[in-house]
Amino acid sequence: MTEQGGGFCNTNVDGGFCLAVFCNYGLQYGPTTGCGLEAICGGQDDGQGGTIGICQPLCSENTDCLRGDTGEFSCNVVQLDQDGSPLGLCSPSCATDADCQFQDGTQGRCNDNSYCEVPCEGDGADCTDRGGVCTDFDGTEYCVFDAAQ
Repeated sequence: MTEQGGGFCNTNVDGGFCLAVFCNYGLQYGPTTGCGLEAICGGQDDGQGGTIGICQPLCSENTDCLRGDTGEFSCNVVQLDQDGSPLGLCSPSCATDADCQFQDGTQGRCNDNSYCEVPCEGDGADCTDRGGVCTDFDGTEYCVFDAAQ
C-alpha cells in the first residue's frame, strides 16, 4: 500500500482501491467505527508486525469490485446487515485455499465465489452473530453467508 493524502491506495493489483483514513479495527460496521455507513473498518498490516484499521468501501457482490478488465478482486463478505444483505470488502480474489492464509495464521477456505471464508471457532457464535452459518467442509467448519452465495 502507498500513502496518498492521509488515506492509502492498495496497489497490489492494477486498478487498486483508494482507502480512507484510520478507524476502530475489528471488521466493524456502523457509526462508531469512524467510517460512516458506506464503508467498513477492515484490518491492514502496518508493516511492523501489527494491524491497523482502514476504512474500506462496502460491497455486496463481486461486480461491486470490478476494476477495468480485471476480475482480480472479489467481494469478501464479512457479515449480513439488518435486512440480511451481504456486507463485504473488496479483496484480492483467491484461486485456492493457499490464498486464504490470514495474518494471524488462520487458514481459510477459498469458496466458489473466489473469496476466503474464515473457520468458525467453538460454538460458531463468532459467525452466527454476524448472520453467517457454520458449515462443514471436509471436517472443518467455515463461516458461510448464504445471501452471498
